[in-house]
Amino acid sequence: MTQADSIKADLNLFFHHEMAQIEKTFTIRNPFSSLPTGWAGQNEIDLVVDKSHPLFIVAFTFCKLLSQSKKPQEEVQLLSSKTNTSGMPTGLGSVYLPVLRQAVTAVNGQSPEDTITCFRRIIGSLVLLFDPLSAKALSRLLGILIEDVGAFIPPLQSVLNVQEREDDTPDALRPIKLFYLSFRDFLVGPDLCKEAYH
Repeated sequence: MTQADSIKADLNLFFHHEMAQIEKTFTIRNPFSSLPTGWAGQNEIDLVVDKSHPLFIVAFTFCKLLSQSKKPQEEVQLLSSKTNTSGMPTGLGSVYLPVLRQAVTAVNGQSPEDTITCFRRIIGSLVLLFDPLSAKALSRLLGILIEDVGAFIPPLQSVLNVQEREDDTPDALRPIKLFYLSFRDFLVGPDLCKEAYH
């Protein structure tokens, strides 16, 4: 077995395990609904394995996105069928673009243009800051409502890390940082940014 085959075999095991966990969690969060057995079939898993290979960071992000989705069956079909238009062989574009689109469409009460402007200010600040800030500090720095900052955090939990504290610090006061440097690189790349926001 080659190294590439070994990595794919490990990714396959990882996805099977995570899909089973996502199914259990979905049932707990949605007691009046459930995912059908085989909701993520071997064909879909093979496709996301190919898109993730050789980076487990991509596989991990795929699974975090699915675990937070209200419709994981539709999401996994969408992710597995998406062609990688970003030109990135690792599949980062096919993971991060759905994350961004999910975040932008999750915010209600604003026009698409206002939502994207607000998104750019908030996430752009997180990308550029040397030290992570909390949602409250970001709202003060940018002069925007803390509710506007908070609206983007849940749909971006697959790529944002709200640092946990041992005490009972409220979420609004916990520092927020990016999970992956690759997400920062994705955001600041001119070609990818153009594709993501249009």
